[in-house]
Amino acid sequence: MSALTIAEAVDPYKSDIPIGTVIRAVDALDWRPGERNCDIRPRLWDSSAGKNRLIDSGSQISVAMKSPGDKVDESLRLIAVNGSRIVTYGVKEISLKIGRKTYSISAVICDIQQDILGMDFVNKYKLNLEWDDFDQSELYLVDKRAQIRAPLQVVTVPSNQIFR
Repeated sequence: MSALTIAEAVDPYKSDIPIGTVIRAVDALDWRPGERNCDIRPRLWDSSAGKNRLIDSGSQISVAMKSPGDKVDESLRLIAVNGSRIVTYGVKEISLKIGRKTYSISAVICDIQQDILGMDFVNKYKLNLEWDDFDQSELYLVDKRAQIRAPLQVVTVPSNQIFR
């Protein structure tokens, strides 16, 4: 048996949880990053689009997934944390519904797997991340001005999409 086969046989990141499963934030917090195919970054369910959007406080800007017809836009320059250039395809408006209110933000179009709501979104609407008051088992995105509180989700993702 090769070393690679042995390593695969004892991979702690294998999961019995199906991809796309929503997990309570408190249940995933003690897992190592990537364990059980779980990416513990919080996601917000957008009922108007019928999909989760990643909330990433480490991203300065919001980013949208590219569509098949999008063309490269050389006028926008994004640089990744590792210094590499990120190809961009213009800007589009992302609108999402949280509770009774619709929010929108301009997002740079990139070749990514999921829309990212960055700190520009959080700052624009003065949103907070808060744990519930009862037992701190659930994380919420809170708009105090509009009195809206939306639960954030942890979702299992394919293991090749997890940073380890």
